[in-house]
Amino acid sequence: MVIAMSSYSPEEQRRILEAARLALEAAEQSLAEPRPEIEPPPVEDKLAKWKREANEQAERFARERAAGWPLTDYERAEFERDKLSGMVEEQKEFFLRLLAEVVAEVRGEFDQKLAALEVELGQVRAELTIAKAYSNNNNKKSEPSGEVVDLRKTA
Repeated sequence: MVIAMSSYSPEEQRRILEAARLALEAAEQSLAEPRPEIEPPPVEDKLAKWKREANEQAERFARERAAGWPLTDYERAEFERDKLSGMVEEQKEFFLRLLAEVVAEVRGEFDQKLAALEVELGQVRAELTIAKAYSNNNNKKSEPSGEVVDLRKTA
């Protein structure tokens, strides 16, 4: 539904136009101002959350022991379980890091040996080409054929 401005009195029209002008100026001014950067809340992965909760529980148990409140058997067992599972996680992380280092070292050594073998294979190919060229030259008393022997095909 569109209402024509002619249905308003001149005073009302002036107020409406003034309000619209003020709203436009305010909108332009807010667009000119820099917007504050909003940082997303940090996302906590499951392992970090588990460790944080285990640490909080361990601290709570320590405070309760310091306050003189006895722990129930269940709480003691829970505390020991959390402590042991934390130790297991640390061992897992250590072994994974160690395994990654060993794999990287073995791969580096493998790459070096493979490169050395490729160089040696190139030398053997060159020597074989030269030997074949000389044998052709001696047998036929002609120019070398220039043929390159591919060792991959002559296996």
